Amino acid sequence: MSARFEEVDWRPTPMGDLNVRRRGPVTCRTVHGAKLGDEFLMSSLFTAKGC
Repeated sequence: MSARFEEVDWRPTPMGDLNVRRRGPVTCRTVHGAKLGDEFLMSSLFTAKGC
């Protein structure tokens, strides 16, 4: 994992490892994201609302 990211939590699942991570600040806020294995599930950076 890149030094820009902090791993908040990690769990093994039958579908692969699930991890939640945080980086920031990016623009004006901290960004949270979730990955399942190598697949990116979500990010708080990509929203319609600005800061």
